[in-house]
Amino acid sequence: MLLFNLQLLQALPHYIPKPQPIIFSCILGEEVIKNIELTNPTNKPISYWVNLEDHPDFRLETDEAFTIEPKQTFKVKIKFTSRVSDSQTSRITFTNKKESNVSAAALVFDLKS
Repeated sequence: MLLFNLQLLQALPHYIPKPQPIIFSCILGEEVIKNIELTNPTNKPISYWVNLEDHPDFRLETDEAFTIEPKQTFKVKIKFTSRVSDSQTSRITFTNKKESNVSAAALVFDLKS
């Protein structure tokens, strides 16, 4: 039980969203595409699952699973289509697939129109 609690203590803070949301500003009926750039500083590939939650106006333009090669970057494209004039929110989570012995932290971003 102690090891389980220790694992939660170290893993759960990574699931808190970054303090500043990613803002998608546009006119009603317009589409905006933004990129989130992830970097792999290690010498081994890192694989992620992507989960986009909440509002359907936000869509992924890339696959829901991807691998970042060593010392490379990867851009995740997010498309927002403005259908209503109210502010919309969503959340995107990048979770490590742990396919190798490299353990990457989870990344969470809030999205806001």
